[in-house]
Amino acid sequence: MTQNWPLVGRRRELSLIDEALNSPTSQGLMLAGPIGTGRTRLAQEAVSLAKAMGAVTHVVHATSAAATFPFGAVAHLLPPASSSAVDPARLLHETVRHLVSNAGTHRIVLAVDDAHRLDEMSATLIHQLAATRSAFVVVSACTGTLVPEPIFSLWKDQLIARLDVPRLTRDETDELLTAALGGQVDGSTVHQLWKLTLGHPLFLRELVEGGLGSKVLQQSEEIWRWHGPVTASGRLVELIEARMGWLDRSEHMLMEMLSFGGDIGVEVLNHAGAGAQLAALERKGLVVSERLSRRVDVRLAHPLYGEVIRTQTPARRVRDVHRLLADVLAATPARRADDRPRIIGWRLEAGLATDVRSLLEAADRAIEARRYPLAQRLAQSAVERGGEFPALHQLGRALIGLGRYREAELVLAGIPTEDLAENIRAHLAATRATNLYWGLGQHSDAEAVLSDTEQAASQRSTSDEVATIRATFRLHQGDCAGGLAAVERILDRQEAGDGTILQALIARTQALSTMGRTNQAIATAERGLELERHVAHAASPWGHVQLEAGRCGAYAYAGRLGAAEALAHQGYQLSLDQDWEMARSLFATCLGHVNRMRGLLRSAQRWLREAAALETDENLFRPVILANLVMATAGTGDLPAAKAAQSAAERALLHSSRLYEAVAVIARTWVAAAAGETSRAVELALEAAELARSRGQAHFEIIALHDAVRLEEARTVVDALEHAGSVAEGILPPAYVAHGRAAADGDGAALDQVAETFIGIGANLLAAEAAAQAFRAYRAAGQAGKALAAATRARSWVQQCEGANTPALAVLDEPESLTPREAELARLAAAGLTSRAIAERLVISVRTVDNILHGVYTKLGIAGRRELPRSIGLIVSRVR
Repeated sequence: MTQNWPLVGRRRELSLIDEALNSPTSQGLMLAGPIGTGRTRLAQEAVSLAKAMGAVTHVVHATSAAATFPFGAVAHLLPPASSSAVDPARLLHETVRHLVSNAGTHRIVLAVDDAHRLDEMSATLIHQLAATRSAFVVVSACTGTLVPEPIFSLWKDQLIARLDVPRLTRDETDELLTAALGGQVDGSTVHQLWKLTLGHPLFLRELVEGGLGSKVLQQSEEIWRWHGPVTASGRLVELIEARMGWLDRSEHMLMEMLSFGGDIGVEVLNHAGAGAQLAALERKGLVVSERLSRRVDVRLAHPLYGEVIRTQTPARRVRDVHRLLADVLAATPARRADDRPRIIGWRLEAGLATDVRSLLEAADRAIEARRYPLAQRLAQSAVERGGEFPALHQLGRALIGLGRYREAELVLAGIPTEDLAENIRAHLAATRATNLYWGLGQHSDAEAVLSDTEQAASQRSTSDEVATIRATFRLHQGDCAGGLAAVERILDRQEAGDGTILQALIARTQALSTMGRTNQAIATAERGLELERHVAHAASPWGHVQLEAGRCGAYAYAGRLGAAEALAHQGYQLSLDQDWEMARSLFATCLGHVNRMRGLLRSAQRWLREAAALETDENLFRPVILANLVMATAGTGDLPAAKAAQSAAERALLHSSRLYEAVAVIARTWVAAAAGETSRAVELALEAAELARSRGQAHFEIIALHDAVRLEEARTVVDALEHAGSVAEGILPPAYVAHGRAAADGDGAALDQVAETFIGIGANLLAAEAAAQAFRAYRAAGQAGKALAAATRARSWVQQCEGANTPALAVLDEPESLTPREAELARLAAAGLTSRAIAERLVISVRTVDNILHGVYTKLGIAGRRELPRSIGLIVSRVR
């Protein structure tokens, strides 16, 4: 970790400080903000700026100890011969004259840290310096505290400007942590630290240093991640205790209730007779009330207050507080719908007797609210109290929600089924089979569970439920048409239950999207989401997130990138709030996919690395995550990273479904392209297209064929692309088709139009590539002016693509006289390959390679391959 943390999120404040220092009329600034927001650091930056401008600088550090003496904080500024017996007014005058005299012709800049701790005379001196324009003062003061009247007057009388220092946003916190730790930080870790510190840099640093020291904050797979609970360091505890100050017993009890109970309704506290304590704590700034619709909740003013109180509370007292919370809430009339799980949870923490039925009801509501940690605790307690099947089933579902798939299988597989009703056995089989298939990648075991259930079935509802899940499996085995036909039969049956219909809609969404019928997929997902709101007992906790992720993917495939990104961000944020890793992985993947489509390749890599770190090789969706990561890294020319991601993707594919095999081949296409093997890349793109076509995966087929267009093979694939695009929905497939036709015809004007279409969609990299191809077409037609304009547009759009380096863009730097084949061989030779290695890769003779290269040397006017990198103007990675 860097020793001196960078200053992040303070560009506006630094600009205003610089502006004030350079203004001949400005007398100073007041930096106001809560403790820990970085006021001191900004004051230090102001001093550094002033020194650079040639000013004489002085710094005053106000402390409580120095405040007990007149002029205590500014003692180092007083004239050497001064005495405390001197008349204060005279001493003020002499000190100002002394400072001005010593500064000569230079400006004086005086920084005051923690001005709220100044004694009255020190504050008066600072006021005098500013009021007489003898010095430019930078005053730092903590909000929520009283400052001496002379300091308050500086701002009130507009002698100096006030600059409120805000807390860091979540994105700024991410930026600061990344810079301080020197690497990407897991999204949940950023979110957790940001919520706990409320964006206060000082608190953030103390937590990070404590986490590093205790080794709960560690880097793995290039990502920093917090493992275990976040605890405050000793220094941070001291800071927080100083802020909270002295509390009487009843006030401390209320702080304990809020620390262990979280937000509590004001009506609950008033009913408990804590109204006076609540008012006192609000006056001290330790708690806040917030109106949410028709209710008012009370919470701690800062989460770290709760962290410190929880850390210092003995175990026996913890039980007492939870008992008090449960009793107070239970005794409150007109309780809220979500109070029951909280009461049961608090009773458990208090060690109070709780019946199994109450535990199961609370666990069920917790699962519906996707509060899986609480659901797991409640269900586990029900199991320990003899809850049998319902408790074990709830426990299995909660463990699935937590991503603990193997533990869930152990629980679900151990449930005795002989005495269960058939519909209950079917629900259990559905939960277990989906966990085996998607969570553990054990496809044959999942199929066996369904077969056993089907053989014992006597009811049509059981057969429907099994058939729906089996249709989903069929889809993931690569048979989109067959899987879709099976779920359509289920959906046509009016007798099918809501849970079965919901599962069928999930499968239908994915099938339609993969087949290119994205508008229908979006409508199906929306129908499923509406139904899901009324189905309390879906087979697995995955229903909602699968529908939302499916809708997000369909939006992206259709070219509605803004809608896809907004939906993915919403889902990602919700997954952070609920601490739901499986959902976070899916939505991080969606964000990575959308960013890659936009050409934001480094941003895509961050999202995809986060998603990959949350999944194991057994997870069904891991190959898609890694394939997207391959394409994002290859798109920047980072061949080693692309190859590493490809190896991981190939391993994961062994445990995955056949649905994503075409995507894996598409990823290999871009590894070959990054290696300079354009011919091989084209072969792989055509292979991926054929594989997707054979499985009815029109969307993947279109992408693969369009990749061939991007690799300058439009004439070979344009007819197939037009045929595949004719069945696809959305605004993006027609743009792909138009790109293919324009590139095949070498039509510069049409390529320009395609580029504009891609820009309208938000696909900047594709726009840049189309413009680069327009540049080549115009150049070949001798239209130099239009060629220059196309190249300018292409380069402008590439600048927005975070390091994009694809074959289509290489034309912008290639010498005019080289053909595409000559350029390909020149790039390979410039990257260090021998003629034999090039021949083996391109399946041509060594003599052919040498002949082509000699022609290249002649055209470029160079002696040999050593001069190739400089001559073709490319930065190429050495190919291995």
